[in-house]
Amino acid sequence: MMLIISITGFYATAVLECFLRLAPSRRAEHDSAATATDEDTSKDIPTAMPTPIEDIKEALRFLTHKQPNILKLMLFATAVNFFVNGNSPVGFTYMVRATLGFNATIYGISEGIVGIAGVAGAFITGALASKLIIERFPAACYAIAVCVLPCAVAFAVPFNDWTRLALIVASFCGMIIAASFTTIIAIPAIQMRTSEALTGKVMAMVSSLSICAMPLGQMAYGWAYGHVPPLWITLVTAAAIAALTLCARSLFAHFDAETEPQHTTRGNSRHQSPDVS
Repeated sequence: MMLIISITGFYATAVLECFLRLAPSRRAEHDSAATATDEDTSKDIPTAMPTPIEDIKEALRFLTHKQPNILKLMLFATAVNFFVNGNSPVGFTYMVRATLGFNATIYGISEGIVGIAGVAGAFITGALASKLIIERFPAACYAIAVCVLPCAVAFAVPFNDWTRLALIVASFCGMIIAASFTTIIAIPAIQMRTSEALTGKVMAMVSSLSICAMPLGQMAYGWAYGHVPPLWITLVTAAAIAALTLCARSLFAHFDAETEPQHTTRGNSRHQSPDVS
């Protein structure tokens, strides 16, 4: 029944989007000739909409030539997203249901607690948004790596199932809160360093990379949990995130050192709380 409702909702959304109409982009063309009138110089002339390929080329040109550090940040965040969002849905379910053997009721309660932690993480990062600068991004990534370790402890020490469950839930709660910090640091950092005209195109590429990393991570972790004990998976995950962060520390220490300044009218109000995942 829920599947039918979901399908109906998606189709209803698609129908509504068919009625959306976007006006073509316009630009002001000012005639600098001596014979031009004031009316001519202020007239807006519609221009052809750029193709998606042109948008991608323009965004890539900006990222590779003007702001290469933003591209590096995007790739680094994608790699971290591969481990976090790849492991979270697959690993949590496998550990609670398959390894510990808890029923659907206990699993649902545990999943709800992790969801509450995600909401709490959003409030915490919102309250501390003004202090979350790009130089603190590595600290948030290290926090993710540390939060993975309780899962390893749960399987390394002969605890009872309830103690293991508590450690697993605490681990994933910490991971989702730490991941909220990385999101609230990375997204505004990219927006503030991107010119106004390219913000939408660059952020679309950020979303695309994030969306691609998630299913790839889930497939990789799905295979891993079918062949490797959870203890080793969690240890490798923590080590991989820590190693990536260690390799990228110089990037965040001198993030604006070799980038061209963006002359925009954007102020500090660009610190917005993004959505993820």
